[in-house]
Amino acid sequence: MAGWIKNRFLITFLLLTLFVGCMMWWSARSDREGPPINQGVLDLSRWQDHNRSMLNLDGEWEFYPNQLLKPGDVPRGTKTQNYIQVPGKWNGWTDANGVMMKGKDYGTYRIVVRNAPVGEMLAIAKNYARFSDKLYIDGALAGDSGQPAEIRERYTPRNVPYTAYFKTASGEFEILLQVANYDYKY
Repeated sequence: MAGWIKNRFLITFLLLTLFVGCMMWWSARSDREGPPINQGVLDLSRWQDHNRSMLNLDGEWEFYPNQLLKPGDVPRGTKTQNYIQVPGKWNGWTDANGVMMKGKDYGTYRIVVRNAPVGEMLAIAKNYARFSDKLYIDGALAGDSGQPAEIRERYTPRNVPYTAYFKTASGEFEILLQVANYDYKY
């Protein structure tokens, strides 16, 4: 009888563990996929899950190598010919003119978000960007880690995750991420 109770307990424990593991997998799976980012544009017009908590910003971002752009530096409607996959490496990446990026360099990533919810609290979680970055959302500095710079002497490395909270006044806004790295060759 004691063996039956022990086995029953172990079977229940195993089933419960399996159930919890499946629930964790279900919540962590790639369920955060939404509309793709193509040529630097994220269009949310067909996205039905506005109430979901997260949306990946992985995709094809505009990329401005060897430039630390600020809001307003790229006039609205202007398109670059340089796109880079995010997440990804820029070491060995070649721009539209055939210029190759080195691992230790700097640049600006950019996307335009269209048909975003207006007046709702939104957030961007920046996990890491080696090794310094500044994040601008809708024209305002929203977060930073370290000090990106065009020359090593003005650069300060720091790789700390942060979350930037913001509200937008219109359904279209720009995200700029300045990044510099003079320490890690990847």
